[in-house]
Amino acid sequence: VYAASDLQRAGRPVTVTRMPLHPEWVEPVRTMLPRWSSELNRVDSPHVDAFRDLLMVDTPTDHSLAIVRAPEQTPDLSASLGRPMALHRVLHIVRGLLSALEALHAAHPALSSGPLDRARVGVDASGRVRVFEVADLERYSASPPHRFGEPPELRAGVWRPARDVHRVAALAVCLLSGRAAAHLTDPRGSWDWERHTELQPQLADLFSRWLVRDPDLRPQTAMEARRELDAATQEHGVAVPLGVVTDRDVALRCVAEDRDPDTTPIAAVMTSPVLCVSESTPIEEALRRMAAIPARRLAVTDEAGQLAGIL
Repeated sequence: VYAASDLQRAGRPVTVTRMPLHPEWVEPVRTMLPRWSSELNRVDSPHVDAFRDLLMVDTPTDHSLAIVRAPEQTPDLSASLGRPMALHRVLHIVRGLLSALEALHAAHPALSSGPLDRARVGVDASGRVRVFEVADLERYSASPPHRFGEPPELRAGVWRPARDVHRVAALAVCLLSGRAAAHLTDPRGSWDWERHTELQPQLADLFSRWLVRDPDLRPQTAMEARRELDAATQEHGVAVPLGVVTDRDVALRCVAEDRDPDTTPIAAVMTSPVLCVSESTPIEEALRRMAAIPARRLAVTDEAGQLAGIL
């Protein structure tokens, strides 16, 4: 399907993974494949890195889905295993993932994020959260992998958005604890993460509710989950930086676009997400991050993730 000349014209290497399909899913996947490919290409989100191509491969012995990907330059979160992540960084990642879910769930048909683990999520030099693989294609595989921390209902049955909210919460508690999901569940498969983290009660309750087995008890949409997170962080003093506004932002995004400053919300002109550094970050490292974006300002946070100053 892909000749050497195709790859030369593309200007970058690609990988092609062949996934044998379960017999009962062959025809449904064949029917939905054009719509999936079309919707993935239309998803407009800086947080989503969709597949480059999806193809059916039929042989006399089996039927497979060929998944074409371009190598990802953004580092994933694998290095965080064994290293608990600061609360403000985890909340930044959660917000980015929920933003990605809003774009995916708005597609027709709605698209799933698929499994969310350290290898499938990354943060680039500008602080933007990226999801590397979406659409949950592995559930159609002839031998779908078992993933610790995901209840059985995520591996079978009809998908709905509340399932992806569970995945976001599962990754969040793994990052907060520095542990793998397999080490945060008891022998019965129930979550046992609270004793490995120190969270304010309102956030602990929030993630516990997102992780319940019954999907009817979770937020039913990513937008609903984001509103709950905003309420929990704003009402209880978890002041996580959301954006930065300067006179340049006002000039370019308000005045230059002939917007009314009396009615334009601050969120429409702010620069977001905010790239944060901790108070203990070496100056050389802060300069490197500013040059990589490029950016003129960095938010400085204390150990609790509260805004301490601007650099």
